[in-house]
Amino acid sequence: MAAELRRLMDELKGSPGFRVHGEINNEKRVLRMVSRNRDELVQALASLRRQAASSPRAAESPPLSLAAEEVARRLECFVSSAYGAIDHTRRQCRKLYGETETAKEIQSEIDRRFTYEPEFKLAQGLRAISPHVDSLLASLVRGQNAPFKIQAKQLLSWDEWNDNQRRMLESLKEDVDVQALAEGYFGKIEAFYSWLWKRRSEIHAKDLAEAEELRLRAKEAYDRVFPPGA
Repeated sequence: MAAELRRLMDELKGSPGFRVHGEINNEKRVLRMVSRNRDELVQALASLRRQAASSPRAAESPPLSLAAEEVARRLECFVSSAYGAIDHTRRQCRKLYGETETAKEIQSEIDRRFTYEPEFKLAQGLRAISPHVDSLLASLVRGQNAPFKIQAKQLLSWDEWNDNQRRMLESLKEDVDVQALAEGYFGKIEAFYSWLWKRRSEIHAKDLAEAEELRLRAKEAYDRVFPPGA
């Protein structure tokens, strides 16, 4: 019986369905990490707003400066993890599906949802925010607990933007609301993965069903070797 259990476990772990299930679970783990980075950014923004509300106009207190540094750090963490998640998925799908129609379909969704979208271009550039904490401080409206927005003119002063990103910034009609950007960007990432997992479940339905059958057989074999309640 123990030999049968080992055989079934080896067969399960080597099955295509087990691999697909593992990839989806890993993407869910990455998405949870991006979500926590977003939540921590929102917390840092709330702290910065409180500090700005209690600071005199034109004053730069050490707590205010530290709060701005924390926003920069957490913003960088969020946009970097968000970009990394999508980029890893893009490369992984190219590796798994090669030049097939499935690979083209997934790449098309990534392009439609991210590559050509202003939020994606802006988030890419914000990965370089650490050297520009002064831009955050210059954008603050002191004495007000208002949504924090980075002034577009402050962003345009950075050297890191490429030509496409700079044109996008020049076309902005409003300054950048950091929390709204984070919430909107994460919402698009979440929607993309919901679509991707559903699509991959359809594409690999047969493999996933076979893996589930193997899992149930392995569980039955396990229960025979290690009876519940024994």
